[in-house]
Amino acid sequence: KCAELQRLVDAIEIDVRAGKVIRLGVSAGVAVYPSDGDSCEVLIAEADRRMYRDKAERRKALEASEPHGTESSYVAVPSPR
Repeated sequence: KCAELQRLVDAIEIDVRAGKVIRLGVSAGVAVYPSDGDSCEVLIAEADRRMYRDKAERRKALEASEPHGTESSYVAVPSPR
């Protein structure tokens, strides 16, 4: 299941060149019933927690790999509910 999700994330992530390279990406959180929770609220909360953990880890990795002095911007787009 995780490999399938990773293939989807990799397919969505792209670099856009508009004067400079802009990396567009996606973060996903997955929760599995019943091992991660037994209600919609609990499953959504767990998926959200995992998504934000993934976003934080990716941000740290990106910042560590950027050349010194490179400017980064992050825009949070809320998920529709």
